Amino acid sequence: MTYKINGFIDIHSILTNERKLGGVIEASVIRLRTGEEYNNPVITNIDFFGGIFYSLGFIADNGDHMIINVSDISKITEPTHKKIHEMNNKVYKAEKLSEKNSYLKKLCDLNKGVYIKTFINEVKLLVEDIGVENINKEIDIDFLQKNKKIVKIA
Repeated sequence: MTYKINGFIDIHSILTNERKLGGVIEASVIRLRTGEEYNNPVITNIDFFGGIFYSLGFIADNGDHMIINVSDISKITEPTHKKIHEMNNKVYKAEKLSEKNSYLKKLCDLNKGVYIKTFINEVKLLVEDIGVENINKEIDIDFLQKNKKIVKIA
């Protein structure tokens, strides 16, 4: 699912709709005007007021959390919308996998035995986003294979 990002509006749209879309926005490099470079940064926030974007938050591959003014950015190389399991930033990948596994476990526990369409769609999105190989073993998603036999009531 890697999609190229064309600008700050795309970044804002993806971050705003993260629950519906899944994934993260990762660039190969962010270079600042001072010459500092951050490899595999994951953009976590973008702030704007009145249609003007003024700050960008990201986590570098060494774990540094940065918030910078957009006027301090020299270049963002290859910003891409990726699934979590496709990320190169190992620090943020571990954090996001833990967060999504926790959410998936709560979701499955709360809806145990109730397989309505919205629940199944959300579970499928989470599984595609984190990858089957990264799902904690205590989370039971066997109902997805039986999905075709389930009578949908919603």
